[in-house]
Amino acid sequence: MAGIGVLFHLAVIFPLLWPSFAAYDNGLPNGTCFDIAIPENLRKNLTTPEGESVPFTVLLAGWSSAQVTSSVIEILLTEIMGYNIAIGNRPPASSSEAIYCMLGCSTWWNQTNRGCETRKINHHVMVESWHLGFPHIIALLAEMYQDEMPFNAGDMGYPGTTGEYLSASPLIQALNTTGVPFEYYKNWDATWFTPSDYFVNLPSVDTADFMKCSQTTMYDNVTAYAFFAVSGDSDGVVITE
Repeated sequence: MAGIGVLFHLAVIFPLLWPSFAAYDNGLPNGTCFDIAIPENLRKNLTTPEGESVPFTVLLAGWSSAQVTSSVIEILLTEIMGYNIAIGNRPPASSSEAIYCMLGCSTWWNQTNRGCETRKINHHVMVESWHLGFPHIIALLAEMYQDEMPFNAGDMGYPGTTGEYLSASPLIQALNTTGVPFEYYKNWDATWFTPSDYFVNLPSVDTADFMKCSQTTMYDNVTAYAFFAVSGDSDGVVITE
């Protein structure tokens, strides 16, 4: 999925997005990356439309690539643009959750009640958002909150894809035992190979570890239907519309 980008909330950060600053030859103190890094004591906060002074707060996702790319943005925000920054204390479970968070919904992590009737912007940027995978949610929220919708700042320069993921241990075991690379999906064909030798069987799985669909991104009807359409897994499925 292309179009991985940075989400900015214009209502808060646009007025102060490009502060003026001077270059400092500070000899890379305190582990800074740039020799022109702005010293900490000269960095500034954002000012909200209500006049509140707040640090530039980053919504940090839990996946590794987002954490790496976010670190780059954090360095630029502090050392080059001269902002004080803070990291959100609750990572979103998905990019769809992040949209509600960026909107300032009070209980954005609660799938049954996002709390968007009472909003306060506490996060100003998220790096590597996969929100383009939820166009129906984006369209709905954009219609409801036209002036407050987070802004897609564009592509980060590399494409990304989503798909099935396998643990490293069975892949390594299969490769070392038979030489078959199970990273390639056609090697899952049980007519020619026995991938089941390297994975636990269903009766051995502790169902207490399962999550309800309502506790995952599968709570979303469009996402759930896409899984149903691709997998053909119709057990227990009731289509209501």
